[in-house]
Amino acid sequence: MKLTVLFFVCAMLFSACSESTAPDDNADKISVQGLSSTLGYEWFPAEMAAYKPDTAKVRQIQEAFNPATDVVYLYVNPSCGCKGTQKLFPHTMRILNDATILEPRVEIYSMRSATDKHPYMDRLSVKRLPTIFVVRNGVVVSSFSEQPDDKEIEDMLLDALGV
Repeated sequence: MKLTVLFFVCAMLFSACSESTAPDDNADKISVQGLSSTLGYEWFPAEMAAYKPDTAKVRQIQEAFNPATDVVYLYVNPSCGCKGTQKLFPHTMRILNDATILEPRVEIYSMRSATDKHPYMDRLSVKRLPTIFVVRNGVVVSSFSEQPDDKEIEDMLLDALGV
């Protein structure tokens, strides 16, 4: 009897040790409201609040954005301390928020790497993180992963919207 119990315990331990637990390579969709409580994004609310966008340009973005045809997709890595993640992403979100461009016209995907699977892989090719796509009528009209030193994010969005 003891031998049978010992055999079953060893079999369970062996099977538990032999199972592979591959890392999840799927992007996680996160809500704007959920950003402040999502692991890895604790820094986000302060950085978003600290940015003061050009209000005249925000108004232009609001007027140019057509909620019937336009969507902004943001792909980010929360653990990246790079300028793109720590500045471009929250500053873009501040501009969109101030322009009242909100969900569902804004979709945010948290990714561990640019190769993570996401629902728009057939249309949106993420080469690096962060990447921001502006899509009109299902077609990418602009994408950017960094902010040039000589260009404001507001101007990048205005260019994307054809203004």
